[in-house]
Amino acid sequence: MATTEEKKQIILEHEAWFARNLSHRVIEKPNLSLWMILIPVFFVFFMLQHKRASESRKPFVENYLKARRRALDAAARQVQEDEEPDIK
Repeated sequence: MATTEEKKQIILEHEAWFARNLSHRVIEKPNLSLWMILIPVFFVFFMLQHKRASESRKPFVENYLKARRRALDAAARQVQEDEEPDIK
């Protein structure tokens, strides 16, 4: 049987995987068209937009995981200390 820390790590890894997949669906990446290949100036703008979309995924994932980490830490702490959950 896995320990509480191992279970916590498995859950966090799955949540991070889910957040990355969600970021790919939520953050739109630009589409490459024929004009961008034929006229290099348009390709430069495409690459800038693509870079901006790629860089915005990491903060999205980090912010998505903040609340989940806090909740998981609180749940793990309660399990380790054998406390009753504080549900209001």
